[in-house]
Amino acid sequence: MRKPFLVAAVVVLAVIIGGSALYSFLVARTQRATERIDVGIQADIKPVITDLQAGRVPTRKIEELAERPDTRSLLYRALHEMKQSELFPRQYATLEKIAESDLAAWLMHPNELDGLPDEIVLVKVIERMDSDPPGSPPKMSKFFIFKYRAHPSHWAAEKGWLAGVAGPYAKGEEPLECPSRVFSEFEAFGSKTPEEHLDQIIELTGG
Repeated sequence: MRKPFLVAAVVVLAVIIGGSALYSFLVARTQRATERIDVGIQADIKPVITDLQAGRVPTRKIEELAERPDTRSLLYRALHEMKQSELFPRQYATLEKIAESDLAAWLMHPNELDGLPDEIVLVKVIERMDSDPPGSPPKMSKFFIFKYRAHPSHWAAEKGWLAGVAGPYAKGEEPLECPSRVFSEFEAFGSKTPEEHLDQIIELTGG
């Protein structure tokens, strides 16, 4: 089973933003995260962080990065840690859009899809009690079940629509952490119901 991790990415983000307190905070969260994010994403958001630290508001750049599925969720969390969350475009700050970004960033890792899917579609939102991280007190949470596919020339194109899951996101809370069950087994979406895909991924990621 693939076991994604976020250690290198979060350490880089902490260095970009600066500050020992923030570094400690992010490292603590890293210990509970299971999402892999390409470190290259960190370089994409660095100009925004640099501008904000210098007192400049790079509005256009923020909008461009928020629109991109690969950089959206990390930028959202970075701006929140900098107490600049009001700069993040509202249309991309929904739970659905953050979940889409979390899955897209995970898929980009070389050991996974090795790139963004050409299409990604939310199919169903499932609510159930879940612990994040596994072993913690359960909360009513939302899981987002997506289907995604790659176009011809990519090795996954022949597989058609594949299933992916992002969650759990606790109801009523902002998605300020990468959840523990962002995953795909690269199985055909139509091979199982959304609930069955979710049950399988929960079992694979810690039960």
